[in-house]
Amino acid sequence: MVGVISLDLGNIGSWESLLEELGLEYRIVDNGSLDLSIFDSLILPGVGSYDVAVRNLDEKDLRVPILNWVQNGGNLIGVCLGMQLLLSESEEGQGYGLGIIPGRVLSFKGRIEDKFLRMGWGPVKFCDSGKIIDRLYFVHGFFCDPIDDQDVYATAYYGLEYAAAVKRENIYGFQFHPEKSGPDGLALLKELLI
Repeated sequence: MVGVISLDLGNIGSWESLLEELGLEYRIVDNGSLDLSIFDSLILPGVGSYDVAVRNLDEKDLRVPILNWVQNGGNLIGVCLGMQLLLSESEEGQGYGLGIIPGRVLSFKGRIEDKFLRMGWGPVKFCDSGKIIDRLYFVHGFFCDPIDDQDVYATAYYGLEYAAAVKRENIYGFQFHPEKSGPDGLALLKELLI
């Protein structure tokens, strides 16, 4: 059973379709009163503003249950803004993330020179295996900068090399959208969820 955490930001429908395609049972988690122990994995997706996500995380009383879930060894997958929430703080806002992976979320603006770069489909290189997946879908203006390089699971290039994925024990974060990345994204998720 997979729990999909809803912060009222983005693509819950995409996740429902994908989990149905994988033949997995799932449930939407939209408040902290639900017993998370019924789940095998939690997915924290998100698209939009960092501070709105932090506010919704706290207003829905989800921060403490998620942190307890992680502390008790639960599997958590953060995607796009959900990956950014795994870190401590962001230049995009004033709120504090979950701090599961110490680090900051930084803006590409002012750090890359080529103003004509465009997000979209691109390659990712996995640090442990050197494996390259050529075609994953990205759309973001900020990137994660973990304090510990050991937390960087994969890298991508967008005017600079940055963490396209993070990993710490049973916690994964993907800056790209595996649910929108076709067969390659689906294969990644199958490894983690099935």
